[in-house]
Amino acid sequence: MSRVTLTQVGTSNIATQQQNGSFNNLVSLSQTGTGNNAKQQQSGFPGSSVGATQTGNYNTVIQYQQTYYGEGRASVTQAGGDFNYASQTQEGGNTGTITQLGSSNRATQEQSEGKFGGNTGGISQTGTRNQASQIQTFGYNEATANQNGSDNMLMQTQYGQGGSVSATQTGNSNVVEQTQEAFYLSTGRSAATQSGNNNRATQTQVGGSQASITQSGKRNTATQQQNTGYSTAITTQNGNDNSATQVQNIVYTTVTATILQNGNSNQAAQKQERTFGDLTAQITQQGNGNKASQTQTNSLNEAIIEQIGSGNTATQTQAGAGCADVARMRILQEGTGHQAIQLDEGGVDNQFLIQQSGASNYARQQQSGENNSASTYQGLSGNRNEVYQSGTNNVSVVRQNR
Repeated sequence: MSRVTLTQVGTSNIATQQQNGSFNNLVSLSQTGTGNNAKQQQSGFPGSSVGATQTGNYNTVIQYQQTYYGEGRASVTQAGGDFNYASQTQEGGNTGTITQLGSSNRATQEQSEGKFGGNTGGISQTGTRNQASQIQTFGYNEATANQNGSDNMLMQTQYGQGGSVSATQTGNSNVVEQTQEAFYLSTGRSAATQSGNNNRATQTQVGGSQASITQSGKRNTATQQQNTGYSTAITTQNGNDNSATQVQNIVYTTVTATILQNGNSNQAAQKQERTFGDLTAQITQQGNGNKASQTQTNSLNEAIIEQIGSGNTATQTQAGAGCADVARMRILQEGTGHQAIQLDEGGVDNQFLIQQSGASNYARQQQSGENNSASTYQGLSGNRNEVYQSGTNNVSVVRQNR
């Protein structure tokens, strides 16, 4: 036996309920306050349920569920606020939950084709004027959104099966956009955490990749893009006005890219694409005004940049066929006024090292060929160094003021 229940306390509340189909389904609605509006519709598989609770004034709930491939669950709770809007659309054995605590929040969920295994979506909003959107297709996907503050915006989109996206926003005017296409029962995971104001995070993934962004402060920007393969990208930003970009394309084996920034006005960019082997790229920056950029192509590369201080600039590049077979790069800088550049456009078994400590240092390395190695050590201040190597079996070591 199916059941439909309705409770209204207050004035000018509007409720529309409709249930079609099988047995043991439940549609329930409770309204307390003034000017609330709810529309519920359910049809299909036994044991499905649609429920909504509205406490406050002028809140709106729209729920539509059609289940033929499993038990569906749709639930909305609006408590203690006014002018909230919640919409749920589900087809298949999906589960959707929306909780709104505050006023003028907006949440939408769209889940379809749960016949391959139910999708799960959850949105929790606390504060005012927050917006959250979840779209999931096929099955076995999971999306979680938590917003605490004001004027935050969150968009989550998943295609395929077996993916997971999660986002937590604490503060005001933060933006998170997550797009993920998971393969059959893959391990695609996207996670974003924002604490502060005016932060922006964008994640785009295809396949079984792992992506994580953590931002604390103000006006930070982070972008992650991964396509295919078993990739891992981690971005951590503490401070203000920092920017981090990570791109990994056409990756078929293990690839890791990490950016850590503590301070203000730091910039970091990483790019690994068209790879067929293992690559590792790491950027660590502490202080203010640091810049770092890394580019890797082909396989078995390793590039590390660490900067502590202010006004440092580091650039690493490995590109071209065979240039990064066993190539290694490393830049270490402490102090102020440093600039280090490493370039390689060809060769095998290349090794790089630039280490600078002090101020006003400049080092530049460029290698082309095979079995090359360049090492530069600079200390104190006012040092400059340039090394150019082309050919095979070349070795260069420079020490200054150490």
